[in-house]
Amino acid sequence: DEIAAYVRANSTPEDTITGASDYAPLIAMLSGRRLAGDEVDTNSKVFNTGMVTPQAFWTKVCADRVKFIVAAPMSYFAPESMAKRVFEREWFRPDKVFVDRTLKHWKTQEIGLWVRKGDAPGAVCRYGVKAKEAPAAGEGRDED
Repeated sequence: DEIAAYVRANSTPEDTITGASDYAPLIAMLSGRRLAGDEVDTNSKVFNTGMVTPQAFWTKVCADRVKFIVAAPMSYFAPESMAKRVFEREWFRPDKVFVDRTLKHWKTQEIGLWVRKGDAPGAVCRYGVKAKEAPAAGEGRDED
């Protein structure tokens, strides 16, 4: 509930979320936000097997006003993996980490939110384009 409340308070109803398949769908439902691109299955195997390429995933997700990525260990969206990938670093930044001490069989679990950089209206991420090079929707260039 704490994560969902944070997402709700820091996004608009039009914004969407994506991320770790164990958590993002539940957080989306509890926060009243949709999953970006209606992409429910973000298990790392989907990407590792090539069923979905990162380019195809991010193209679809970015076109749907993605605001937050839910980051969690043991997922494609593990914080240490995201920090190494150019796309995520270019368009998103770590925002807040929530600690749950009972979620994983009474072991501490950290769930992070990464937020989209450049919060101007119409700002969207674009796979293969640097943030400073991408024009804002309906305007000149997004300089954030």
